[in-house]
Amino acid sequence: MNSFRQIHRREQASCYEVTMRCMVGLALATTVIVITSTASTSADNSTARYGNSTAGATVRHILHFSDVHLNISKSLNASESAEIPVAYGDDAPMRLLVSALDYAKKLLPDPEFFLYTGDHVVHGELSDEYLAEAVEENVETMAKYYSTENNGTALDITAIIGNADTSA
Repeated sequence: MNSFRQIHRREQASCYEVTMRCMVGLALATTVIVITSTASTSADNSTARYGNSTAGATVRHILHFSDVHLNISKSLNASESAEIPVAYGDDAPMRLLVSALDYAKKLLPDPEFFLYTGDHVVHGELSDEYLAEAVEENVETMAKYYSTENNGTALDITAIIGNADTSA
């Protein structure tokens, strides 16, 4: 973990604690954000701090992934991509996505919500077929870790298409 930042913000009667952990691997910076929302039953929540619990609070855990920029032309599967060297500035091979998901699963094994905010594919001019295949590969890989079918939970998963995920 190359950086760690905690953000505390008081909003009306709720305290939102956001822990941002940035994992930098090779050229890819994958961000895992765990948002813990602690809704207090007290009118004054000014004493709430990270690591302390508030009586009667509801805690929510949200996992957020973004900007993987998966390079499927170099990484059709994890074992193949393990042999491919990655230089600074390259988009992510499959092994980097798998590594980030492994870490996220250890950090937050059972989130209540999974949000992926786009940029599934590599940078550059791409065909519609390549875009569709890369988005599908990325989503399928993430689903192996956090699919409701695999873990029997009611996990909400939302993916948003990023600016790199469309051809204009």
